[in-house]
Amino acid sequence: MERDHGLHVVLDPERLCPRVPIRLAYIEWIRHLLSEELEAVVGLDVGTGTSCIYPLLASKLYGWKMIGSDIDPEAVEKAQENVERNPDVIELITVKLVSSQSDFFAFSDDICFTMCNPPFYASVEEMQTSVSKKKSRPAGELKAVQNELITEDGELGFLLRMISDSKRHKNIVWFTSMMGKKETMEKVCEELKKEKIYHSVVSRRPGKTKRWFVAWTFTPEAKHEQVSGNYNLEAVEKLLVNNDIPFKKSQRGLVATPKGDIWSRKYKRAKLRKEAVELKDQYEFLVTEKTLTWKRGTEKMVWDSFSSWITRNLKESRVVE
Repeated sequence: MERDHGLHVVLDPERLCPRVPIRLAYIEWIRHLLSEELEAVVGLDVGTGTSCIYPLLASKLYGWKMIGSDIDPEAVEKAQENVERNPDVIELITVKLVSSQSDFFAFSDDICFTMCNPPFYASVEEMQTSVSKKKSRPAGELKAVQNELITEDGELGFLLRMISDSKRHKNIVWFTSMMGKKETMEKVCEELKKEKIYHSVVSRRPGKTKRWFVAWTFTPEAKHEQVSGNYNLEAVEKLLVNNDIPFKKSQRGLVATPKGDIWSRKYKRAKLRKEAVELKDQYEFLVTEKTLTWKRGTEKMVWDSFSSWITRNLKESRVVE
């Protein structure tokens, strides 16, 4: 952590040792969910643990304000010590002790997103059975306290309670969690679908272990989709300029911010006839060299129109192969 990210962290030898690559992948995925137009990002890490790894990485890498919550007083104390070892992010991170019976998200802060890496198992017996079934055994003895590995009703029960609590906090844009079991991912998605809650799920395997990330939202403009391709950003910029589509440059690429389908033939014909065209919905599309992402806006047909318009025009100019 200190060599790669400039973070001084002391790990408790009797606690779980967090694997950094998968946690970096999780944070990066959340970054892609968030709107480019957010001026200040505030995130909540549910169950931050002694390392406080998510708040430390998120604050160090992206300057986000972070809250780390935990039900374990010792974990909170040691997490705070790790924060204090890093003076450049100390003002960005707050560590809070919460009750195991409290609402996951009952904070007064203006939170943009939540994240979590819940305990896997419902009992010691389930944990022992799972370990015995693994094809390859861990290199060393697993060090952890019980509440890091075991929770009532296991990983799935934890996430179902989280989904239930999230319905009372629709001001939060994105609720997210990492999952360690495929069956958990499938049942969580089934529950979100049953409740008609917009959600997205991806899998990542930066090392030997596969994990799933799920995100859900009650905010219509937060919904997003993504298509892949080879996008020449210079050609895209020229296309946006020639069609008077507002945009800005970001570290990742170009962010188009039209208020409707102003590239469409229908809109252009109406403008030529000097007809009034109502544009009331703000959209945001991120174009990188490899992806085109719908970041903000309510109408899927506008997104479909924009993505096909970009792809078609670039193909015609022989930019996208």
